Amino acid sequence: MISKRPWLFLIAILISSSFIYSFLQSQRIVKAIQQLQQTSPNSFSIADHVGGDALADVTAKKTNEIKSWGCHNTDAPFIFVHIDKAGGGSVRARLSLGATNVTKKQWKETDGSFYPVDEDNQAVFKSSNHNNNLAFPGYATFEGSQQCQAVTPLGIAACFEASTNYAKNHPTCLKKDEKCLEVYAGHNSLGNEMHWLPDQQLDSWWNITAGSHIRNQANMSSLSQIMESILKENNLPNDRHSKNLSAGKYKRNFATNIQLLTSELDELATQIVTPQDYENNGWSTLYETLPVLRATMIREPFSWLLSNFLWHSNQLEGKNCSDDKDILWAHRFALKQIHFLCGEDCKLAFTLKLTTIDRMEKQAAANLRRSISVVGLLNETDTFYEMINKRVKYINIPMDLKKGLNG
Repeated sequence: MISKRPWLFLIAILISSSFIYSFLQSQRIVKAIQQLQQTSPNSFSIADHVGGDALADVTAKKTNEIKSWGCHNTDAPFIFVHIDKAGGGSVRARLSLGATNVTKKQWKETDGSFYPVDEDNQAVFKSSNHNNNLAFPGYATFEGSQQCQAVTPLGIAACFEASTNYAKNHPTCLKKDEKCLEVYAGHNSLGNEMHWLPDQQLDSWWNITAGSHIRNQANMSSLSQIMESILKENNLPNDRHSKNLSAGKYKRNFATNIQLLTSELDELATQIVTPQDYENNGWSTLYETLPVLRATMIREPFSWLLSNFLWHSNQLEGKNCSDDKDILWAHRFALKQIHFLCGEDCKLAFTLKLTTIDRMEKQAAANLRRSISVVGLLNETDTFYEMINKRVKYINIPMDLKKGLNG
């Protein structure tokens, strides 16, 4: 049989090899994270290695302390984490209206409007442009999806974004740019931006946070250089700067260079967060220090659950929302909200059975306190828009509803 159909035998070998490789890599990460969990909180201090840098300042904060973001921030991109059925559609329209020189009649349209970030830079509005990362292929998302098995924010940075036409769809956010000039809204979990932020922006963040400790050990000047070095050492192609990285090419690369990069960076992440901080906040410290501005809108839980049930009723096989014998539908929606707030790493790690709901809840709570600059309530939308206007210098959302754009 093998001699008659050698290609079947080769395919079987490739599948088996890929599975074994993935298993071995995941075991490495499990071991590293377990060591991080079990290490005495006093055995390692990031401050000993990086002095008074941003990460050390963050880890010194109290666990339950809410971050003070100040006003008139110019960090970019601005990212709205759109949680399903929590008023996100209206928020997108209002964000679009908060630009300068708006002439479009529908918020989804493209016109010459922009956001004056500073004297040299202008941001533009983008909606659902960035792929969601999934641990395993199998279902599509509104934004598009690609496979990624990273379980830390650093690992997600290695899952560079695939697109049928990257340059056309992301003209303001290319890997070669200094920073991503977008006001972005999408059904993406917090931290999804790790895989589409430009290298220069990630490198700048790396150098002022955890990078000094790791850079001295690895003799590397930047995060992107570390990734390029890993690929070069393993004789693998470097497609991270491709302007037209097709989804098909991304899939072909996944079993080799992408998986290798994610596993190496996941392990690297376990070296830059203190055990005590990880126990209290998960990877929230890394998300908090990233030079971006995030906002989200949340909703009173019972009306939110009911709205999800009615909206997704076609997927619930005729269940009744009052049926107390089967509330898995409620568990599914609640879990999805935790993933939005906890981060892209939580969604992937939970699918791979490498984290727990308790840990995700801690990280989600920490992100709400310290990684999201504006958290709004659906029943207090005016306050939400006012806070965005005060906190973000380049967004000016009109408070007059009569000037709103149709959905």
